[in-house]
Amino acid sequence: MFGVGASIVVSVHLARGKVITANINVAQAFIISVLIMLILTILVMANMKLMAKILGSSDLLFPYVKDYMRWIIPALSFGVIMGIGMFIVRLDGSPKYAMMCNLIPGIVNVVLDWLFIFPIPMGISGAALATGLTQLVGCMMVLVYMTHFSNHLHFYRLKFSMKSLRLMLYNIKYQVQLGAQRM
Repeated sequence: MFGVGASIVVSVHLARGKVITANINVAQAFIISVLIMLILTILVMANMKLMAKILGSSDLLFPYVKDYMRWIIPALSFGVIMGIGMFIVRLDGSPKYAMMCNLIPGIVNVVLDWLFIFPIPMGISGAALATGLTQLVGCMMVLVYMTHFSNHLHFYRLKFSMKSLRLMLYNIKYQVQLGAQRM
């Protein structure tokens, strides 16, 4: 939702020549989505057994679910950055690089899955670790692009006054609404 919604809002601002406003919206989408994911990560990690039950795990499967969750849940913030970043990178005029931000981590995931499951017999933990590292690779690709190679869209330093926070909440609500409608 954040990636789709932010890309719509940012593209409208870019079309109107409001590059700074577009960059503010990019920064807001990244910051708020990562904060939400970090809060959810803490809640899930603190209540792993309950979350596993809610998601349908049996007592028999719980040890495997726990092994998987231990690695995959902390890496989800990297996945959020990668997911939003691909929309923003594409919007910045680099669709091939955005595709590489998906393709390269996918290839890395296949290789690491094989490595961590067969030569290094880590089982389900290895599969989760491979996926987490894959998300880190995609995240790093997006961050390197945004900090060194972007054409127009950059991370913009946000203000934290009451007025700015109200506007940020309004912008995020609008981005999420747009993103939810397009999914």
